[in-house]
Amino acid sequence: MTAYAVFAIQTGDVVSGWLSRVLLMYFLGGVQLFCFGIIGEYIGKIYSEVKQRPHYFIDKRVDYKL
Repeated sequence: MTAYAVFAIQTGDVVSGWLSRVLLMYFLGGVQLFCFGIIGEYIGKIYSEVKQRPHYFIDKRVDYKL
């Protein structure tokens, strides 16, 4: 559809109002994808916290005396 829109603009064979609707549809679709990405980041962080795993493991303890 994008290729057709570019071709239609160059040839001047565009139905009145069609291009503005297509561009609006692309813009709103991009906004939706951006919002889904942000929501996905939050869900991923919540999932990591819910697992309640320790942040690090101590393999062995070594006492250093200064």
